[in-house]
Amino acid sequence: MNRRLLAITLIRALLSLSFALSWPFVPLYLHDRGLSVFNVGVFLTSAVIFGAVFRFLMGNIGDMVDRVFLIRAVLSFRLFFLLLLALLIYLNSSLFLIFLAVFLVSASFSMFLPIADSYVADVSEDRVRGFSLTRIAINLGWALGTFLSSILIRFGYVFLFILSALVLIIALYESKHLKEVEKRGRDMRFRMVLPDGSFIVFSLITAFAFTLSAQLTSNLSLFAVEELRIQKNLIPYLFTLSGILNILFQMPLSKVLNRLGYNRSVVAGGLFFTLGFLTLLFSENYFHILISVVFLTFGEMFMFPVLMASASNRAPSGELGAYVGFWSTFQGLGFSLGPAWGGFLLEGMGRGAWLVMSLQSALVSFFFTLNPERKCKVTV
Repeated sequence: MNRRLLAITLIRALLSLSFALSWPFVPLYLHDRGLSVFNVGVFLTSAVIFGAVFRFLMGNIGDMVDRVFLIRAVLSFRLFFLLLLALLIYLNSSLFLIFLAVFLVSASFSMFLPIADSYVADVSEDRVRGFSLTRIAINLGWALGTFLSSILIRFGYVFLFILSALVLIIALYESKHLKEVEKRGRDMRFRMVLPDGSFIVFSLITAFAFTLSAQLTSNLSLFAVEELRIQKNLIPYLFTLSGILNILFQMPLSKVLNRLGYNRSVVAGGLFFTLGFLTLLFSENYFHILISVVFLTFGEMFMFPVLMASASNRAPSGELGAYVGFWSTFQGLGFSLGPAWGGFLLEGMGRGAWLVMSLQSALVSFFFTLNPERKCKVTV
């Protein structure tokens, strides 16, 4: 593994750790300040959508400016506003200022993603393997962060946000090992590149794919507790299982994905998603929920590294950041709207919602195959 890929992988793990230490407690803090559950949900969804808009912009900027410089700048930006948010919480400031700080923290996270993904594409000889590695890093950071935060929350919200900021300082230090890629067709003129029609369709389908993924971390746990009466203390183990599966199998699967190619990989991913949602449709106990989590996690592992690699493979020379940023915007929108989509179906159809999403899974993989890569293979 080259040093640059290892460095950006470690930074992704640290950012995920920083995120997991503090962000899951934002809704709890806002609820403690008197906001209803509905208002908290609307606000956080708005913050995520607000942040997603910046992905396309930052992707375009990344084609003009050194990506390494941007990575350091965005990490510094996030560090500043995390510390500011900790201060505002400590001072019990007005909710307006809290809202503003949360929006900017969310924006900083979204701005980082397309730049980092473009850099992974720049430095990876095998992009599927490169993005598989970053998925493992993200899962490791998330698993460790949620575990630590569940213990450290006793010290209060302020402590968690300060700790989250300290982790970013380590990420900034690690960024010294990043080296800018030379001769990547950079155009110093600023321009907003709009991708071709085929790529726009590819991005739209991606949004529907990520609404499916969002169910794993949102409505699945609600369904388990409300419908099957699963004890709440058993729910975290579902996320632990998903994380362990990613860590153990994602890298070995990258070789399989390269042999399968784009079409067969997305079909396999869609099949696993379909099986996962059908398992939920007929589930009766905790064991069935565990089986569903296994299927859904393998759906992610088969489909998402290939989609991330494909998004970068489709980009013309010099426009990698613009294309990845555009795709990342729809990825973020799909994931942020997923809980609302699943909640709407569950409220209106009950268990029937899982049948709809199993059909959606099959359709998503089918439409991906109708929009194959035109420029190059999955492996570059």
